[in-house]
Amino acid sequence: SSWALAGDPLMHTWTEQDFDEMCWHDCHVHAWGIAKAPHGQATLTLDIDFITAWEQPGDGTLAFQVAPATLVFSDVFEFAFSVDYTGFAVGPFSIQGIERELRVNAAGYRDYLYRIEIGYPPRGLIRFSGDRFRQVLRAPPTQSSSQSLDPGARVPLIGGA
Repeated sequence: SSWALAGDPLMHTWTEQDFDEMCWHDCHVHAWGIAKAPHGQATLTLDIDFITAWEQPGDGTLAFQVAPATLVFSDVFEFAFSVDYTGFAVGPFSIQGIERELRVNAAGYRDYLYRIEIGYPPRGLIRFSGDRFRQVLRAPPTQSSSQSLDPGARVPLIGGA
């Protein structure tokens, strides 16, 4: 079987409305940062290799369409981050998946509780509340036998999305 996002990825900016069509499984995170925002909140930026398509060429192998992307979560609060490389080679960590749960308080304020489970190294987790996200590709996807790009093939993250 294969998986691919509908439409041309470069002609689209994904937001929280697109969450259900997104898949971040096995996307590698090369850098992350937190920028201060008003009211004790923050902006969380992840520099990822986004897999736009998983393909099975028919010879028993897998191929991937991979592009450098910037994933930005706004209005981040209640932030927790845990990753432990003890006993594992250190490099970009990979996302197992991203889940979210809608929360609405008594005053009607709504946000999401996000859980980004880290697949490598195992048992890692990023958890936070937030409302919005935006993801953009920084270059067209290229075919790869790997789920991450070689450093020389990555368009660097400058500034943010």
